[in-house]
Amino acid sequence: MRAKRASTAIKLAMVLVCLASIALTPTASAAGSTASGKVTDESLQAYEQQLAGGQIAVARFSAKAHAMHVTLTDGQHLRVIYSPGAEPKLRAALQAKGVSLPAPKKSASHTLRYVAAGILVVVIVIAVGMLLMIRRRRREEQY
Repeated sequence: MRAKRASTAIKLAMVLVCLASIALTPTASAAGSTASGKVTDESLQAYEQQLAGGQIAVARFSAKAHAMHVTLTDGQHLRVIYSPGAEPKLRAALQAKGVSLPAPKKSASHTLRYVAAGILVVVIVIAVGMLLMIRRRRREEQY
């Protein structure tokens, strides 16, 4: 009698499924780290002192979180939490000082989810196709 071993097609399908699951697993480093890696929280009073001193290079607003991400001229990254109605006043003060206010980036999370789901579906279809092909070959060998 012949020993039953997994065929190369099954092994290949399992490797592809494992690689796809590893590739689709979110990592902590990609979740939202900055270039320098550290963001410190800052009070509004300290922010106002830095604004008056001309230390702020770039400011980005996060309207949902009511937070402003500030990059100082020395490269430090800070987060300033503000009250819900204060954004227009803060934005006007920053523009008056000539601070760069880049447009908010559009989130690509939905697009990435659809791409990941599509890759997963393709891998599953390939694995099922390989298993059906193996089953058909085994039936042909038996007859």
